Amino acid sequence: MEKVARLKVSLPGLLLGLVAAVAPLHGQNACELVQGARSKGMEVGSWASYQTSHGTMKQAIVGQEERDGKAYFWMEMAVKGEKKGENVVMKMLVAGWENMGEIKEIIMQPAGQQAMRMPERMMSMFRDKMKDPMADVMEGCGKIADLGEESVTVPAGTFTARHYRGDDGDMWLSKDMSFFLVKATGKDGSIELAGHGSDATSAITGPIQDMPGF
Repeated sequence: MEKVARLKVSLPGLLLGLVAAVAPLHGQNACELVQGARSKGMEVGSWASYQTSHGTMKQAIVGQEERDGKAYFWMEMAVKGEKKGENVVMKMLVAGWENMGEIKEIIMQPAGQQAMRMPERMMSMFRDKMKDPMADVMEGCGKIADLGEESVTVPAGTFTARHYRGDDGDMWLSKDMSFFLVKATGKDGSIELAGHGSDATSAITGPIQDMPGF
């Protein structure tokens, strides 16, 4: 995954940006913000949608359930790209922002196809990548400059947001947004907030089958 310090505009980079932005912003430098995000709880129903240089995406917390006596959350990401084959919904049952590598289940549904449950041996790859996204963020957060509050206009409206600048781009964050990210720009493109709310439901439809061939 890309490090937030570089602010590369990609789906993995956006996910890290969202994770890093779930702490109170005012008066904090980037390292303090990220450290606070480690202990921030997931809020069921929260969602934010974004327009990117290559399509749209929606990030949401769509449910909570108990497994092995512990609370887990369904984190869902719906992506629509420029090509039909790039449209997919994926949701993961995770232990929280601080324990993203503790994945209990992953369900994927490409556009027009049946939802499929990912087998255990494929999930291990995701566990390795998601083990501690905050570790990469913390490694480079000191390189991010805090440029103060600014008025930012995006498709979702005009917001007062805090402007951070990294090696390859800029990010505007607002404590009033569901996932805090309002806008990001970088060498790979841009991301802008298109909508947000607290009434998220899953975009996965129909019965769920085990992924064929496993």
